[in-house]
Amino acid sequence: MTGIKATPRHNISTQAMFDYYSMLRGLATSIDGFKAIKGKTNARLARVGHSTFRFRTQAGANRFLRRGEKRLGDVFRFSRMR
Repeated sequence: MTGIKATPRHNISTQAMFDYYSMLRGLATSIDGFKAIKGKTNARLARVGHSTFRFRTQAGANRFLRRGEKRLGDVFRFSRMR
């Protein structure tokens, strides 16, 4: 399993962060299915301050990282988890 950590940037409102987080979960689901978003809720993101998406393959993680940075890079910072 390969993980990608998504941390919200500080220059957005809470409501906007949750809206974009929903799009991020949709992206993860389209790449690797519902297992990638298990336990990824708005309340958890607000409490912990980041979210780690785990993918079955390196290719899926790379695709999520690339598409996430392209589409939501102004809202979230992405980093690899090893």
